[in-house]
Amino acid sequence: MTKPFSILSLLLILGFSGATQARAAELYGWYKAGSGANVTLLLCRSGGEQAGRTTTNTKGYYRFREINPGEYRVTADHDCGNKAHGWQIYVTPGYSRFDLM
Repeated sequence: MTKPFSILSLLLILGFSGATQARAAELYGWYKAGSGANVTLLLCRSGGEQAGRTTTNTKGYYRFREINPGEYRVTADHDCGNKAHGWQIYVTPGYSRFDLM
């Protein structure tokens, strides 16, 4: 009985650690256009899908948590489909800082 239980336990542990590694990135910085305060920012994938949404604080600081590493576009538009606006960003595993000006 211990062998099947051990194999199942190992598979569960590996599955959870893989899920943690896949979402091991965070993007943060300052939005410096205008006052920067209380601006809604969208994190967009290359295909135009929304990957995240956040609002800057009163000083313009923003943060997207628990995202996958990869290429994104950050926009202050309320639509990820408009690819003409925004900032192209490559997010690496861990913490990535990018100030939006």
